[in-house]
Amino acid sequence: MNRRMRLNQIKEYIADKKRVKVAELSERFNVSNISIRQDLSILENEGFLVRSHGGAVLVERAAVSADTRPADNPALAFRLEKLRSIAEVAANYINTDAWIFISTGLTGQEIAKKIMDRKLNVVTSGLNIAILLAKSENTVMIPGGIVFKRQNDHTVAGDWYLRALSELSIAQVFLSISGVSLETGFSVENPGEFLYMEKLKEISREIIVVFDSTKINERAFMSVADLTYADTVITNKELPDAYRVYFREHGIKLLTD
Repeated sequence: MNRRMRLNQIKEYIADKKRVKVAELSERFNVSNISIRQDLSILENEGFLVRSHGGAVLVERAAVSADTRPADNPALAFRLEKLRSIAEVAANYINTDAWIFISTGLTGQEIAKKIMDRKLNVVTSGLNIAILLAKSENTVMIPGGIVFKRQNDHTVAGDWYLRALSELSIAQVFLSISGVSLETGFSVENPGEFLYMEKLKEISREIIVVFDSTKINERAFMSVADLTYADTVITNKELPDAYRVYFREHGIKLLTD
């Protein structure tokens, strides 16, 4: 592994862990402590982290939200770079004039930005996504339900929402996820997403799970489905080989940036 590749992987690791030790990184990436200290020095000069005694701390000068400027938050800028890359792949994979579904969150928002110049039929649970797409020539539908405020956006959910989904037929679902693991499958932060994901599986012809590389080998609050839940996976090219083998053996289509 060359240095630039290692630096990118260290960025992903620190963006998730917030605080790391030199020895921890040395063991994880199988290089000397000296090499890791040099890597951390480079990342500190880029404004991504601040070195501390025996390790480093992620620079977080602003919360991750729709109003956050990436320049103010290197971790956000790094993740957005990953998201925009896979969002481009997702947008290019849309192959239908029928209805598609885009889930709420940063990933869904980046996909929405990539289809602003198209004329698609879009169902979404994200109010921010609906407002964005309403400025384009896309047709947008939000099934009825209760509006909930999340950390960075607003989403529609609840029993009414599930009932409304039951009446629909969706060609392609583009679903973001909080964690991906070979051991625990797909996981989410909100337990309510379990029923929501079940319903989407019932009403759709293809489930496309879209996640950036910071979600790989992570487990969120609740495991909700095996990886075989997905018909197609879209992620960054840094995906470990073990996942590539799993997806191939289970007939899951894999697309990377």
